[in-house]
Amino acid sequence: MKNLIIADDHNVVREALSELLQSRGDFSVIGQAADGEQLLSLLRSNSPDLVIMDLEMPNVGGVEALERL
Repeated sequence: MKNLIIADDHNVVREALSELLQSRGDFSVIGQAADGEQLLSLLRSNSPDLVIMDLEMPNVGGVEALERL
C-alpha cells in the first residue's frame, strides 16, 4: 500500500481524489493540504510515498513548494 498526501486548494477535489484512490485499496491518504504551506508542514512530520499536488494554489503554490523542498 502506498501512502500519499493530496494538496489542492479545492476541498471537493481533495475529497474526491481521496475517496477514489482509497477505494482501490492500493493507497492510503495520510494527509490533505489546501496550499503549499500546509503541504510543507505535513511533509515535515510525514513521509509519504507519493504527493499529488495542484501547481496553482493560494499563499504558497505547488511550484514554490517544490522549490522549497
